[in-house]
Amino acid sequence: MEIELKLALQPQDAARLRRSEVLKQGAGKALRQKLYSIYFDTPALDLLKAGMALRVRKVGRQWIQTAKGGGAVVAGLHQRAEWECRIKDRQPDLQQLPPEVLALLSAEQWRQIVPVFTTEFWRTIWNLDIAGGSVEMALDQGQVVSGDNSMPISEVELELKQGEAGILFKVAKTLLHAVPLKLDSVSKAERGYTLYSALEPAPTRAERPSLQRKMSVADGFAALLASCLQQLQKNGQYLDRYCDIEYLHQMRVAVRRFYAALHLLRKETKIKSWQRLQEDLRWLMKKMSPVRDLDVFVQETLPAARGLVPESILQRLQQAAEAVRQESRQALFEALASPRYQLFLLDAAAMLLNPPILSRYRKNRLEPVLHRPLDGWHKKLLSGLRNLHSLSAEQRHRLRIRAKRLRYAAEFASVLYPQNRWKAYRDGLAQVQDTLGKAQDRVVAKRFLDLLGERDPGLNNEIVQFAAWLDSCEADALNSKRLAGEFGKLKPFWQ
Repeated sequence: MEIELKLALQPQDAARLRRSEVLKQGAGKALRQKLYSIYFDTPALDLLKAGMALRVRKVGRQWIQTAKGGGAVVAGLHQRAEWECRIKDRQPDLQQLPPEVLALLSAEQWRQIVPVFTTEFWRTIWNLDIAGGSVEMALDQGQVVSGDNSMPISEVELELKQGEAGILFKVAKTLLHAVPLKLDSVSKAERGYTLYSALEPAPTRAERPSLQRKMSVADGFAALLASCLQQLQKNGQYLDRYCDIEYLHQMRVAVRRFYAALHLLRKETKIKSWQRLQEDLRWLMKKMSPVRDLDVFVQETLPAARGLVPESILQRLQQAAEAVRQESRQALFEALASPRYQLFLLDAAAMLLNPPILSRYRKNRLEPVLHRPLDGWHKKLLSGLRNLHSLSAEQRHRLRIRAKRLRYAAEFASVLYPQNRWKAYRDGLAQVQDTLGKAQDRVVAKRFLDLLGERDPGLNNEIVQFAAWLDSCEADALNSKRLAGEFGKLKPFWQ
C-alpha cells in the first residue's frame, strides 16, 4: 500500500524548496534521475473505468512495470495499492500482473491495451529521517504528453516509508512555511487522461458516504468529513483553470456539508481543532459567496429579465457587473493559493486520521446520535416557515441556511434508511430551498444594484428600472401557508 502526500509548486520556487530547513536538518544526500513512463489502457479506457493505472517506466537502463489502483485521495493524501516488478522492455508483461488486477478486464480487453500518454521528468529524491518514522521526498519537474498536447509537471511527493501517515502532514506544514505549495489531489495519470480525452474534468459532486447503522460515531464522522473535504479540494483545484461556475457552486456545497457534519455533534465542536476548522470555513465562505452571488446575477437573474426589461439596460448592467465579478474572482483565487487555505486542508486531513472525538463517543453507535439534531432542525424549519410572512430578508436568509443544513445532514443519514422514504422528504425540502433561494437571489441582486450605483452614478436610470422589475417578481413568491403546509405533511424518514 503506497501512502503519499502530493503538493504542487511553481517551477520558479524549486530553488527555495532545495534551501528549506527540512532538507538542511533531516535529509540525506540527494539522488537525481530522469524518468520516462508510458501509460497503457484500452481505446475505451477500461482500466481507467476500473480505477486502475498501468505504466511502464524506464529508470536508467531498467524497465519497471507498475499497476496502481484502489484506495482513496483526501486533501492530497493518496493511499493506493501498488504492484511493481521489473520487465525486459517497454511492452507490458501481463503475466507479471497479479490475479486481482487481471480480473478487472476480460482477456479480449487486455489484448487491446495501447499507449495513451507518456510522462517525462527529472526526479530529485531525499530521504528524511524524522522522529517517529522516515519519509522519501521527491521533487518532480517535467511534462505529461498525449499526442500534440502537453501539461507541465511540477510537484513534491512525500511518501511514507516508516511510521504513521500523520508524519507526512507535519513535513508538509514545515515546507509550507518556507515555500508556497498547494495540496494536490490530481495524479500524473489523471492529468494524462485529461489530455488524452481532451475533456474538461467534471465538477466533483457530493458522494454519499459509506455509513452503516452499527458504525461508531468516530468512524462515521471521519467518513462524513472525508467526503466533504474531497469535494471541496477537487473543485478548488480546477476552479482557476476552467470557466465552469459549477466548480464554485460545488465548493460551497462542500462547505455547507462540512458545517452540517460538524453541527451534528455540537458538543464536540468545542474541541479546539474543530473550532479552528469552523473559523476557516466561515472565512472561506466569505471569499466564495460574493463570486457565486455575482455568477447568479450575471448568468441567471439578468437573463430572466430578458424580454421584460429593455436589452440596452441589461447590457449596461452586465458590463458593470462583470468588472466587479472579475475582482471578486481574483480575491478568491488569492485566498485559495494562500497558506491559510493550504494549512486548513492539511489540518483537516490530519484530523481525519485521528478524529478528536470525546472518548465516550468512540464506541457509541452513529445512528442514535444523528436523530436528536435532525428532530430539532426539522421542527425549527417548520416553525420558521409558518412565520415566514413576518420575517425580515436577513431572517429569511438564516432560515434558508437552516434548510440547507437540514438537507445535507439528512442526506448523510439517508444511507441508513429505505430510499423511498428519503426521496419524498428530499423533494419536499428541495422545494423549500428553491423558494427561499430565489427570494434571496432577488435580495442579493438589489444589493449589487446599490453597489453598481455607487461605482457608476451614470447607471442610476438602468438600476431604477431593473429594481422595479425585481419588485414585481415578489408578488406571490413567498407563500407562507403553502410552504409550511406542504413541508408539514412530510414525515421525517428517520422516525
